[in-house]
Amino acid sequence: MSLTYATDTGHAFIDRELYLPESWASDPGTASTAGVPADRQIATKPELARRIVARALVAGADAHWATGDEVYGQSPDLRRELEQRGIG
Repeated sequence: MSLTYATDTGHAFIDRELYLPESWASDPGTASTAGVPADRQIATKPELARRIVARALVAGADAHWATGDEVYGQSPDLRRELEQRGIG
């Protein structure tokens, strides 16, 4: 998963998080083969999005709105995070 910052003059990828499917995390053999650290915790895609958006805003990204597909739009925690920070 990645976070892109866009303006009228262009866009750039500014952060990323590895999405780890639960099936990989629950199978030590698969996780080990894929090089997933043993202490890596699983998180939903909306939780990962909430983390990277929060990091960008704390770092000073000037954002007035955010977009995402239905997976992210149906996350009350992500929506609450954005609303509390004044992001439409």
